Amino acid sequence: MTVPTPINDDKTPDLEPIISSSELVGKYISKGSIVIYESTVYPGVTDDVCTPILEKESGLDLT
Repeated sequence: MTVPTPINDDKTPDLEPIISSSELVGKYISKGSIVIYESTVYPGVTDDVCTPILEKESGLDLT
């Protein structure tokens, strides 16, 4: 998925677009699915923010 990363007034990245996209995609993935993120976020967002959301929404263990 390709997701924009807008900047908040305090110059921090607004992660809401990547969070909401992860929630949506997580509802539809199944075992064997591949999710690729294209976004300008800081290191660790995929593992620390996106993966837990995908796991919660899909019921899968992605570790």
